[in-house]
Amino acid sequence: MKVVLVASSAVELVLNRIREKEIEKILGRADAVLAPDIYIFEINNINLDYEYCLESLDTALLPIDVLYKAKDLVNEAFAESYRQEYPVYDLMYAVLAGRTGALLLTIGGRLKELCNDMGIRTR
Repeated sequence: MKVVLVASSAVELVLNRIREKEIEKILGRADAVLAPDIYIFEINNINLDYEYCLESLDTALLPIDVLYKAKDLVNEAFAESYRQEYPVYDLMYAVLAGRTGALLLTIGGRLKELCNDMGIRTR
């Protein structure tokens, strides 16, 4: 199974939050973990302390097997964003999951609903 890891779910891992074990379990069953390259920048937004950011980024990048270029996803994500009235950066993950047939791993309830409506599997 392929999994697209949304940055918000990775933050759960980095900060050792309550959903960490559930996320680790899903990632452990994945054949490949994917993310758009904007993932790197979103992870760095969790803390502005330089050393902590580097450590957090290293931890968050561990499960990622392939980073996809945003430029290859942005047109479709922007069109979907306009259609759904939803932030384009979240739809980058949705578009990637849709294109690759991957499960979208997110803690965002509204994003889950939207993806389910789009025929994208979520967890």
